[in-house]
Parts: sequence; structure tokens; C-alpha cells
Amino acid sequence: MKLLKRVATFFAVVIMIGLVVTILSPAEEAKPISPTPTANIDVTTPNTTPAKTPAVKKWSDGTYMVGKDLPPGLYRVTLSTGILTLGLGYVERSRDISMSFQDIIANETFTGNGYVEILPTDKAVKVTGCYLTELDLDGLEPDLMTEIEAGIYLVGFDIAPGTYAVSIKDNIMNMGYVARLSGLSMGFSDLIANELFQGPGYVRILPDDIAVQISGAKLTFVE
Repeated sequence: MKLLKRVATFFAVVIMIGLVVTILSPAEEAKPISPTPTANIDVTTPNTTPAKTPAVKKWSDGTYMVGKDLPPGLYRVTLSTGILTLGLGYVERSRDISMSFQDIIANETFTGNGYVEILPTDKAVKVTGCYLTELDLDGLEPDLMTEIEAGIYLVGFDIAPGTYAVSIKDNIMNMGYVARLSGLSMGFSDLIANELFQGPGYVRILPDDIAVQISGAKLTFVE
């Protein structure tokens, strides 16, 4: 009987030692976790620098050879210093550069901003008191005004066809000049009709007119 108790006690001790060994044995080594692959994301900083606007080419005081210094075409005329600070600009188309009077094809004294067309057959262009910039009518948006003073204005772009009241603005001669034009070459052939106003009046601008020239007067749209 004592022998059975000893055997039972022996097995109990063995079982207890096994449990202790199991509890104290190190846990199974954890397997390393592979890093999650990262997507290839483009984090390049966007270029926020504004694009540079190309500089506008200007032809100011001087004489220029057509086809060499400036191309033929339509130009906007903008007054700058003015002739002798009088607020006037002068543009001349010539057939040669000998400086003789016979070389002048056409010329114009500008009392305000305007336009001029340089032809491929012109030899040179003289500019004084203003500057020229190229103009493309295909890219020009109409900006119609109802009141205009000294200058040359494109019909359909600067002003609309219609009836305009004429009022005198010149305080020296008390006269105003208005001309309807069929072109912008400054030649006499461009003139459709003109009038020298010595008091208030009216003028009707037709849809077929290319431009209107004004000096010493103001036009106000009526209808």
C-alpha cells in the first residue's frame, strides 16, 4: 500500500515538473513582419511660377526698313512723348530713304492714338512722337465705346456704326474735324468723306466704313 502511494507521489511530481517546464519555456519566436510595399507616389512639387508673357515689340522714334526692321501689316499707333511735347505723333510711309519730299507715299500727324497699315511695297517707315505695335484683327476682341475724342478708331472694334453727335473740343481754333475712312494706309484714296465742324453737328458712321478719324472734336453715340 505504501509502495502504491510512493509511485503515485512520484508521477504527481513528474507531472508538476512538466507543467512548470512548459510554463517557464520561452514562447515561440515571432516571425518578422515584412513591410507593406509602398506605392510609388510622385511627390514632385508643382511649378507655380507664372509663365512669362512675351514682350511686345515696339517701334518708336526712328526710321525703319520694311521687311528688314519691321514686317508689313497693320499697326496700332500710340502717342508717347509727342512731337516737341505737343502731344502729337507723326508716321510716314516712304518709297525710298533719300529724305526727299518725292519719297513720301503717305503721312499723318496723329492728335490721338490710332492705326496705320504698312504695305509690302513700302521701302521705309518714319516714326516720331509715338510708337507702333503689331495688330492682328483675328485676335482682336471688340471693345465698343459710346464717346470718342481725338484719334483714329476701327468701326466694329472701337465704335459701332450709327449716328453720333459732334461737339467741339478744340479751344484754340474752335473747330473739329471728322473723316470716314475706307483704309488705314494714310493715303488720300482712303478718304470716303470728311468735314470741318465749326459748331455742334452730327455724323453717320456706316457698317462698311473701316475707320473714323477725329481731331478737335468729340463724338457721342446717339442711335
